[in-house]
Amino acid sequence: IQYGAYITYARNEQLISKVFADELEAAYVACKVAIDSRVWLVAVEECQAIYQFILGRINFQRGAPMNPYNIKENCTYPPLCYDFGSEDKLLNDPVVQKALGVKTGIQWQECGFEVHIKLLDEWVTNFATDVATVLNDDFPVLVYNGDYDYICNWEGGAEWTDATKWKGQKEFQSASVEEWKVNGELAGWTKQYENFKFVRVHKAGHMVPLDQPANALAMINEFLSSL
Repeated sequence: IQYGAYITYARNEQLISKVFADELEAAYVACKVAIDSRVWLVAVEECQAIYQFILGRINFQRGAPMNPYNIKENCTYPPLCYDFGSEDKLLNDPVVQKALGVKTGIQWQECGFEVHIKLLDEWVTNFATDVATVLNDDFPVLVYNGDYDYICNWEGGAEWTDATKWKGQKEFQSASVEEWKVNGELAGWTKQYENFKFVRVHKAGHMVPLDQPANALAMINEFLSSL
């Protein structure tokens, strides 16, 4: 679902043309076939091609690399687009590492290649079944996406939460989308049935607390108050 949503989101945000979006549908079919066949490495290759094709087209049209974590920004510090120098310094501080119980000599990295390779299968594994298990046990679940986030975009978030098979699925699907306001200002849109809530956070990218700190705090506080 999320791979297909790359096409939907990019088209709806007018990042690509309808013609190009239609051409990508064939690639999405190949992606789904590979996932259904459970040939994970082939699936990753086929499905990631959709993301790369779209991002390549957008970057060419913009004349600069787009930040896939926030479509309103350029990717200033590749490959993750943000300057994580402060975090690197903090997490590689021996005093901090000792307090965290980290083995001596371990170097903190935002993305370790060895870890990345070992988790490739996870990219095309459906974890909605685990969400359903939690929901069916009556625990509250909050799913949120910033509406400027391309890489985990809200179109896919809305679609996969609708598709999640749990005891309240039909009621969740038919629930109305409501405006969500914080201090009287529009903060996004929500959809909820009983213990399942989906939030589209307005004017936020992948890292919602970075772009909308006050609204992110309000969202988390609302969620914690339901526990």
